[in-house]
Amino acid sequence: MQSSRLTTGDRIVLGAAVLLIIDLLVLPWHEVYSFSTTAVAAPGGWWGTLAVLVTIAVIFLTLVRRFSTMALPSLPRPIGEVSLALTGIVLGLLVAKLLLDPDFLGFGSYLGLVLAATMVGGAVPGRQETDEAPPVGSGRGAPPTPF
Repeated sequence: MQSSRLTTGDRIVLGAAVLLIIDLLVLPWHEVYSFSTTAVAAPGGWWGTLAVLVTIAVIFLTLVRRFSTMALPSLPRPIGEVSLALTGIVLGLLVAKLLLDPDFLGFGSYLGLVLAATMVGGAVPGRQETDEAPPVGSGRGAPPTPF
């Protein structure tokens, strides 16, 4: 896998997304005495489950854009805006989950919000990107220099 095809924003989004999935599935989001639950368990497990699914979609979209020759379907908005919207949806789902049940929050909930906000922050620089991948070997999308 050639990491030179990934922009800095892609690396931030992918790293935060993988950590967020681990956070959502493993770390405690609600703690009552000695009993703790993850984000995909009750209460509000649907919000956590949707956040996991959308996060997986963000990872898939980023990897397909950068490493596959498969043509993505034509979208009415640039693919960078779609990626930013998806990361914003993840953050919105987690905020909704915590607003609907703000009692007995564990450290996983706070870490999850930070990771989701990091995903949004990583997607912001690439919001104007089109379907074309940046040139290979150039970390910032600049055209490669001749010999």
